Amino acid sequence: MQNIRLSKRGVVVLGVVVFACLSVPAHGDGCTNWARLTPEGRRHHATAYDSKRGVTVLFGGDQHDVPLVGDTWEWDGQTWTRRSTTGPPPRVWHAMAYDSVREVTVLFGGTLFDGSHGVDTWEWDGETWTQRDVVAPGWRTDHVMTYDSARGVTVLVGGAHAGPFGVIAETWEYDGVSWKVHSLLAADAPGAWLLFSAMAYDSARGVSVLFGGGIGSNVHVGNTWEWDGMAWSLRSTGGPAPRAFHSMAYDSARGVTVLFGGEPSVSGGATFFSDTWEWNGDTWAEIPASGPAPREALSLSYDSLRAVTVLFGGKPWGPPFDDTWEWDGVSWVQRDPLGPNANAGHAMVYDTLRDRTVLFGGATKQETWEHDGASWILKNPTRSPSARREHAVAYDALRGVTVLFGGRAESNSQYLGDTWEWNGTDWAQVSTTGPSPRREHATAFDSTRGVTVLFGGQDELGNPLDDTWEWNGIAWSLRSLNGPSVRKAHALVFDSARGVTVMFGGNDGAELDDTWEWNGETWTLVSVTGPPARSDHAMTFDELRGLTTLYGGWNGEASSDVWEWDGALWRMRAVTDVPPVSDHAMVYDSMRNVTVTVGSDGIPQEYTFDVVAAQLPTNLTVVAKSRYLSLETGDAGSWIAIQVTPVALPPAFAAYEGIPLWVSGSKTSCENAGEAQVPCSPAPGFDSPTTQTATLSCSPDFRVWNNAGTINISHELIVPGGTFAVQTIHQSCDLDVEQAYSTPLPLTTSAWADVGGPYDVVARLWTIPDGSVDVAFDVVAILDKFMNRAAAPEKTRVDLQPSTPDQIIDVLDISFAIDAFRGMKYPFLPTNPPCGR
Repeated sequence: MQNIRLSKRGVVVLGVVVFACLSVPAHGDGCTNWARLTPEGRRHHATAYDSKRGVTVLFGGDQHDVPLVGDTWEWDGQTWTRRSTTGPPPRVWHAMAYDSVREVTVLFGGTLFDGSHGVDTWEWDGETWTQRDVVAPGWRTDHVMTYDSARGVTVLVGGAHAGPFGVIAETWEYDGVSWKVHSLLAADAPGAWLLFSAMAYDSARGVSVLFGGGIGSNVHVGNTWEWDGMAWSLRSTGGPAPRAFHSMAYDSARGVTVLFGGEPSVSGGATFFSDTWEWNGDTWAEIPASGPAPREALSLSYDSLRAVTVLFGGKPWGPPFDDTWEWDGVSWVQRDPLGPNANAGHAMVYDTLRDRTVLFGGATKQETWEHDGASWILKNPTRSPSARREHAVAYDALRGVTVLFGGRAESNSQYLGDTWEWNGTDWAQVSTTGPSPRREHATAFDSTRGVTVLFGGQDELGNPLDDTWEWNGIAWSLRSLNGPSVRKAHALVFDSARGVTVMFGGNDGAELDDTWEWNGETWTLVSVTGPPARSDHAMTFDELRGLTTLYGGWNGEASSDVWEWDGALWRMRAVTDVPPVSDHAMVYDSMRNVTVTVGSDGIPQEYTFDVVAAQLPTNLTVVAKSRYLSLETGDAGSWIAIQVTPVALPPAFAAYEGIPLWVSGSKTSCENAGEAQVPCSPAPGFDSPTTQTATLSCSPDFRVWNNAGTINISHELIVPGGTFAVQTIHQSCDLDVEQAYSTPLPLTTSAWADVGGPYDVVARLWTIPDGSVDVAFDVVAILDKFMNRAAAPEKTRVDLQPSTPDQIIDVLDISFAIDAFRGMKYPFLPTNPPCGR
């Protein structure tokens, strides 16, 4: 038996995160991968503006304590989009420029993760990176590049080699075919300080403008040079203070070169610059304007379509920035999705009536924020709960209000027992009685019974609690003191598909790992296996897929794993690019079918999914049997449909190639009767007479294929010698989107060998037929076998009926043989063309 495994294809530093259509188990399926909506904070990256497509292209960089990155992002003036994670190896201190004649972004050099240096030239056409096989300048790092549109060449200046401060005094140019040294710098050129400098091309005057840089290891200069394609000219020794690690871009609408940031000393210890300067070709002018924080190792590029200079990233003393700013010549504007500042112990819920995510409180905050799927809006209610943390909220979908209870006041650390409701305009305090004051409790709205369920938390004496309360919009009722053990920092969510409230984990002095469900009357312990023990995690219910999603949490350290609960089993999802997180909040946005999570680092971020294939990691097996495929389902995860498409059939069947068919639900068959029959006694010598069989249909059959065992798939088009593409798709994915399907796995049926020529008594084998059928002998053999005669000839296979994949004879086998005896040939053509064809 040959086993072929379908591979799986393929979410934060705390902040704002969006999960969409999450279903990527370690041993399950998925229609999406995690992907950020904004680049991670970084420095020593490179950007260039693609004027044909109107986007700023960003590649690579250093994320402080994270290895170098090699992803490609594009900014269209509204959003960042991750375009590629393949291409040049990850690197820093490289340089890029956009070649407007050939319409490609050119990248050269830099330092790679292992400390080696790039001598490679790459080009990005907006879809893919291509490495150019050209004789390039020697390896270097910290060089600068710009594109001279008048002469159609990319200009490269300086850089370092042979150690961090071995400066290269060279000017190179690249015309898309080859690199050539255009100038070896002399005494009248920028000289040995071409390290950590910045350069931009002034298209009005046809010159490349270069400013600043380092001499050796600890001295920077403030000279301005220009390159006209023939020679360098020193234009100014005044203007901005000497610096390095700054950035420049040419504003073609206003005819000035813009400079921002940098550091005054390579050796460090000084404050970074946050000044904005402009060079008009004769003089520098400092433009008074507040804007980005001081930084070095940032990037600037000029967006000619929108007439703004775009700034991204850079580094202060600490983790790199991930902010995006734009300069229009008058003021700086931060373009990142702004939102709640640093929050810890905040709470969040999704308002389905107004399609808004509502966030309140956390740390010292008394702020109410709403997210409409695109941006955060700070609300200004007349009344508001006091500033608090570790409170709980739930959205009452029947009354259209957000319900808030309890928490700990930031002003005096008092535990609170008040109940508030938010209608989208204002808060109203609706009760001061009910559950005792507490923090780190959890709530969820039971839409079936129209009540908000509250469980546990910690009281003012530090004791964890185990009481269950319900709020009906008028009053709180104590519903139970029995069920889960005392706990705090657990998570609660309502499963609207099954009508139960699900609870996981928490802390009773140690982290817990149990799963409970509340049906409105009693609690039931439903699982003690699944996610490792934790507290301060977050859960939400994905209504589209009918699954509870759990993310993050704490057990001695923050976790980054993602799990899903289908009411019977927990599945760990194989996800990538997810930093550890705890004490965050998470909701399901039913308008956009995404899960949104907000953490506490004060840098709002968003993530979403790229649509990729859903794949069922089952074992598809092909054995020496004809007219059916054998599918060993294994542990399938969640709701999946399996598609089988003929891609290569014998000539008589060629007209049916390319017809997608779907595996129907399996059923237990007993060969002795030809249909489901339990109990069913096996024939002598066989362990079991029953099998799991399925056929193909024209409509998708989504189901959880958990542990269905080996399913034998039959159909008139599963013919000897045929090849079939087997794919899977998740229930939440679009049937019309090709990328939502798994990569096709080609399977080929065995040769037709159920009936054959003369029987070799010595070899105890039947000869393989040539396509004709020795019907007379086969009928005798089948009848002998059917009568269980000891002297019956042994055959490897004697079944003809497609849905009977064992060696027990069915009466229909004889019918097939007799039909063949009447002159019909195997295989038989379909009696009814499938799916209307």
